[in-house]
Parts: sequence; C-alpha cells; structure tokens
Amino acid sequence: MEGVPRRTLRHWLDDAEKINSFDGPDSRKSIGRSGRREILPFGRELTAFLEEGRREGREMTSSHMIEYIRQNHAQWLEGYLADKKSAESGQAALTRLCQRFVERHGFTQASIGVARTNSSAASANTAEASSNSSTSTYSESSMQSSTPAVQPDTAATQANTDMEEIDDGSPLLFGLDIGTTAIKCVVVKAEGGQTVAVANVSLSDIVVPTRPGEDGEENNVGVQNVDQVLLAVQRAVTLLPETARRRVTSVGICGQMHGIVWWCSRAVHDVAERLLATGVIWAQDDDEAYEPMWSDLITWQDQRCTASFLDECREKIARAKIAVNSSLPSRLASGYGLASFAHTLENSPRTLVGMDACGTIHDFVAFILCGHTLPSETFIDTTDAHSWGGLNLQTQTWDPRVLRALRIPSSMLPAVKKPGTCIGHSGSGYTSFGLPDNRPVYVPMGDHPCSVLAALAQREANPENDANLTRAMLLTEVGLKRYDD
Repeated sequence: MEGVPRRTLRHWLDDAEKINSFDGPDSRKSIGRSGRREILPFGRELTAFLEEGRREGREMTSSHMIEYIRQNHAQWLEGYLADKKSAESGQAALTRLCQRFVERHGFTQASIGVARTNSSAASANTAEASSNSSTSTYSESSMQSSTPAVQPDTAATQANTDMEEIDDGSPLLFGLDIGTTAIKCVVVKAEGGQTVAVANVSLSDIVVPTRPGEDGEENNVGVQNVDQVLLAVQRAVTLLPETARRRVTSVGICGQMHGIVWWCSRAVHDVAERLLATGVIWAQDDDEAYEPMWSDLITWQDQRCTASFLDECREKIARAKIAVNSSLPSRLASGYGLASFAHTLENSPRTLVGMDACGTIHDFVAFILCGHTLPSETFIDTTDAHSWGGLNLQTQTWDPRVLRALRIPSSMLPAVKKPGTCIGHSGSGYTSFGLPDNRPVYVPMGDHPCSVLAALAQREANPENDANLTRAMLLTEVGLKRYDD
C-alpha cells in the first residue's frame, strides 16, 4: 500500500466492516471522529483566575484549574463527569480540556523552539536547552525550562539529597531505573560511589490527557501508557538538584524486562519534545490528523499470549530448518517481547502501521535521550534480548529461524549490544529530561541482573538501602569504569 497515509490505513482497518456494509447515503453513519469540540462555558471567569494567579506569581497547573472549577462551577462539573464512561476517563478528559484552554488563550507556548529568558543563573548547558525549548507551565516566571509539563501531587514524589556533597565540584554519575510502578534515579560520586541525591516518582500519580480517538477508560493489566512513563522520568530527573545534574558525566539506565514498545524513528524526537514541553503530543487543532508515533508498552505482566498461541509459535519454530549443532533460542512466554510481537502481527497489525523500530521501555527512553532518528540506532543489551525470547545463545543475536517462523521483520528489531557499550550521547532541549547534553549514554540493562549484581556489591554495605534503587546505582559502575579509563 505504498503512498497511502498511515492514518488512512488505520481507518480502513478499523472500519472495514462498516465500509464493506455501506449501502448509500440513507444508511451512512459517521465512521470517524465527529461532534462538536468541548468547551468551558465559564471561560472568562477561568481566564481571570489564571491571570490573577500569574500576576501574583503563583504556579498554575491543571490541578489548580480543576480545583477552581470544583469550587465555583460544581453543577457543570457534575454534569460533565456524568457524561463520561468512568471517573478516570472523565478526569483525564477534564485535564486535557484545561490544558487546551490555556494553550488557546495564550497562557503557555505550545510550539517547540520558542526562545525564552530565565531570570535565574544557570549553566551553559541549561541555558542552551532553555533557548531551544518552549515553556512547560502556565506561569512562565515561576518555573525553569526543565520542569515537567504535567505536575504530580507532591505526595507522589520523593527526593533525598546530601546537601554537603552537592557543591564540592566532583564528577557525578547518573543512574535511572524505569520500573513497573515507579521511576527512580540517583546521582553518585564518580570517585567512591557515594550517593549524592535520589528521587522517586510513582507512575500512578502522573495524570496524562486522553489522546484523540481514545475514551481514556481502559486500564488493562500488562499495558502501560508510554506518555506517562516519559513524563514521570522527566519529573524524577528534575527533582534532583540542578547543581548535581550539571556535574553528571555519564548516564546508566535499567528497567523492567520482557516488555516491548514500537515507535516511528524519524518522528519520535519532535513528538517527545512536544510532550515533555506541554504535556500533550498533538497540536491544538490537529485532532483529526493525529497519528501515534509510538505504541503502548506491553509489559511482562501481559497475558494476551495464551498457552495455545505459544504452543503454535513453538511448533512453527520447531518446523523451521535447524542447523547442525545449533543452540536452542531463549524461550518464549506470555509477556515476552517476541511473543507479544508475533501476537500483535497476527491479531492487531494496524497498531504497527508506520512503526519501524522497537525495544524495551528503557531502550525507548535511551533512544529519545540520545536524539536518535533511525531504526539502526536502536539498541538492546544481551540481558533484555534474552528476556524477549528468540535470542541465539551462541551468537548473541536474534535467531533467524525464530524470526522466519513468526514472520517478525529483523529490520525492526534492535541491535544486540554487550552491557557497558556506549550507544550515544545525551541531547539538548526537553528530550534531555533535564540532564546536561553531550554525556555518554550506555546501553540500558535489565533490572533483574542489575539487582543481583547490586546485591552482591552491597553485601558488605548498609542492608537498609533500597533494593530497587541499587539497580540504578549499579549502572553507574559502568560509568565509573569509563571514568577511570
């Protein structure tokens, strides 16, 4: 279907039954997004509220707007939420409505690349990022450019800092753990590995607006919203002291294993920049033309691959020609990357239209952080590749028999790299997540192997250390070795 837009292909696949049964104008029904755009009937009062907050220098977020609506327009709010399918979808829709309101009325700059000044003194790297990024809050004077566009409640975050260690000028290493329920990050000294600061953000407390075409009510176990993960990573990083972030010399990342997310390489950077700057990934008036540039994350908890489906996959692999003395590939199971890939190809191929790369969620974060734009710049380490299934244990590459049997295109799979391999350098702008630019980024690793090695390394240390946090701390050891070299 060369030359046909991805959005058109998706509509054809989604509405095949309606299209095939179309009888003419008398029976025609809308098969696309339609209806009047939702508006806030008390726009003047809300504008006055926002202007007053800006004059007083108060931070104004969607949560402040929703609280104002709850106090002053309770009857409208009750009717609005009653029309939604669930409380969760209503809250998400209201958040999105508030964010679009502030964009439409000029309380935030939605376009990427708008220069802005910052009254506070900042390093050269931070200043460069600010000049190339748009504002991310409704009150421009109250926040710096690295502040997340979506603000979680303060109870949802934690940041602990050893203030005596921050300003001694020594190089620091950064570690990030992208877990199933929370994002944790740490900065440690390059010499000795002493912890300087840590931060923790719960994913459940990051509210993201519903995308165009979604009702916002689905909450499937084993599927996560990638927008939510990216915003949580940004929030966790920016909770760390800026003075510590400026001294970071290398970046290590780990995360939940087995899961898979797909994306469109060439478009990811611009869309992620918009998301991290404004909290939404579509422009104010482009709802009808919206096309997702990355999928949801299918996690290790997903159960779409039934026992019968997995048996069919194993039978297909067994029927493939087996070379003499070849090793068996790593096994497939429900929630494993290649199994989820095969299931998606067979049952919902429309979700992959236009996608040309895939990886774990931490591979995706690293791809964005490095500013990569090509499928060939997607990498996965051996621990995560093994957790996906279908890895040849002798060659440490994807087993071609498995790929042929399951009809998985090898061009979409990430290149397998050994732990400790540098895969790029951090970029600038909002997609730096608040980290300084031009810092080496090492191929992300699976959290379980990191936990094991960290436990061994910490055996003689304080047993009260957070086990999850030590995963990220372990990754800084790669940076320590590189720093020593």
